[in-house]
Amino acid sequence: MRRITRGAAALAIAAAALTAVGTGSALANDRPVYGCPGGAVCIYPEGADIHTSTPTDIFYSYGAHNLSDQFGDH
Repeated sequence: MRRITRGAAALAIAAAALTAVGTGSALANDRPVYGCPGGAVCIYPEGADIHTSTPTDIFYSYGAHNLSDQFGDH
């Protein structure tokens, strides 16, 4: 069960990285994209518009992170 949870967390981080960062040029310039600092992975509130809201979680390091109490689409 723990292995499934870790796999789900890794998948969630990977999906967030693909949707939050967007383009590779943002990483090179280290400038914010939709309120998410360059080089970071951000999670936005459920049902929020990324253009007008701020991220609830910002991750700068690679690896597993605690995503407890994150339900639905973020």
